[in-house]
Amino acid sequence: LSRLNPQADAYLVDRSGEIRYSFAPAEYSPKVSRISTEPIDRFLSEGASQRAPIYGDDPESPGGRAVFSAAPVTIEGGVHYLYIVVGGARRA
Repeated sequence: LSRLNPQADAYLVDRSGEIRYSFAPAEYSPKVSRISTEPIDRFLSEGASQRAPIYGDDPESPGGRAVFSAAPVTIEGGVHYLYIVVGGARRA
């Protein structure tokens, strides 16, 4: 994904906010192992017409915030999130 769109980094995050996998290039590994899922839950619960940019944690910048997109995915019967950060720390 990062090769197709270098302005975005994707992560697989579990329901507790633990980053299970980073799709970013190896040299840009996450600086944190957990993010808040509250912004993700809010993003997913609002209707598409009601969404304004919602800022969530930027895994590459402890304490940093970034615009993101997210989608629920089911893996081995458990719900996870595909969390895509747009314009995060490494592009600042």
